[in-house]
Amino acid sequence: MSGSQPPPPAGFPPVNPRVAQYLQTSGRMDTPLSRPGNPTVPVATGRPSPIVNLAPVLGKTPYSDAKDKNPKPDEYIRLQRNILQWLDTHATDQLSSRQAHRWTEQIDPDSGVPCPKLALSLCYYMREIGFSTYCRMVPEKNSFVLYVANPNTDARGTLHDDCYWEQNFKTGEVPPLSNFGFAMELSTMGVADAIEEIGGGIARLTTRLGFDSGMQRVIQHISGLRAPTSGPSSGPAGHGNTGQSPLVPPAGFAGPAASTSA
Repeated sequence: MSGSQPPPPAGFPPVNPRVAQYLQTSGRMDTPLSRPGNPTVPVATGRPSPIVNLAPVLGKTPYSDAKDKNPKPDEYIRLQRNILQWLDTHATDQLSSRQAHRWTEQIDPDSGVPCPKLALSLCYYMREIGFSTYCRMVPEKNSFVLYVANPNTDARGTLHDDCYWEQNFKTGEVPPLSNFGFAMELSTMGVADAIEEIGGGIARLTTRLGFDSGMQRVIQHISGLRAPTSGPSSGPAGHGNTGQSPLVPPAGFAGPAASTSA
């Protein structure tokens, strides 16, 4: 037999340094002492918690963005990317009418008024990726109305769902603040915040309105909701001097809530 010894097995010497010390000093092993290393600290991955989406309120749509061969501008493609990024941190059922309205405006960031075909395409693209958005046609007005469906009811229409966009499919005109549900959501912020939320679009709105009395009625209604003590009220408490329920548009206000059947 040769005097050479086979190499120590993998994982040798023992992890316990005191055992290794005894074996080495007693001449029972030739390998150097093992030095216990620092324990490995788990490194956080930085991944966000998974987003939990509720089951869609509406059924699947036959629309397919991949099969839609209509030309789409770069702004539309960029907006689709932004919506997918939004889904990284939000559930589909967190979509508000305000957010849907803002996205629809961003199809044409210069004017805030996209062509009707692209507004419809975006609605059904959002439906395709899990949002509960849908369209109802209003033939007598040559227009369509887009909604975010209410997950708490199976009934559909203006009385139940949040309308976020209305547009004339022949002329492309968007009635100013025609979405009363969207206007009501802004009204809870107060006048100053509502105007700020409208942002750059306020100039376009006043241009199309020509500063007519219709805009003044809307602002007065919002102001009444904001200041319940601004004067006597013949309506429910907390709605200022409008004398109206928060679900009823101000007098003379033309919008889907007053003109669209459920």
